[in-house]
Amino acid sequence: MQSHAVEGWLDLGEERWRSTVGFGPAGFEAYARLRVVPDPLWPGQCATERAPADDAMPEDEQVELLLHVLLAQTPPQEVHVAVWDGWGEDLSALPGVDEGWLAGVARRYRVRRQPRDELLEQGFGDLTPAFVWPQDRSWCFAFDVDPHWAGIGGSRESVTAALAIPGLDVVETDRDAEQPHYL
Repeated sequence: MQSHAVEGWLDLGEERWRSTVGFGPAGFEAYARLRVVPDPLWPGQCATERAPADDAMPEDEQVELLLHVLLAQTPPQEVHVAVWDGWGEDLSALPGVDEGWLAGVARRYRVRRQPRDELLEQGFGDLTPAFVWPQDRSWCFAFDVDPHWAGIGGSRESVTAALAIPGLDVVETDRDAEQPHYL
């Protein structure tokens, strides 16, 4: 069953799978990557050969800070949060109104909806969201479990705001280009 909140918007079919789980839907004005671990230094580098700096902000704090900035610049409205069901947690206990399941080629997500201000106040808890987007679909945050980065798609203003967050390593990118990756 596909959630009506994403029907026809998040294309998780085989052809668009990788770019959608990396950045959300096509068609945004700009895209960027939040590098929670620095990019590899050479092609074929293993993730175990590169770690974040000792003083790097933990991944969950980086995601929370980025989403707080994106949400704070969004007018008050409902926000959708999709969490991958592979975390082994009871996703029925997530806050908000249940929007059903979103199924893709290789993953399944539980979609919840709640007011933006409520989400800003309580945060995301222990489960890192796979997708977050406001009701007006002005931006989308996407964080698949495999890459060392999270993607942001949105207006030029949204991406510029993400690029300007002190303490985060955010770089602008082309959604359709091959992204750096570890083996």
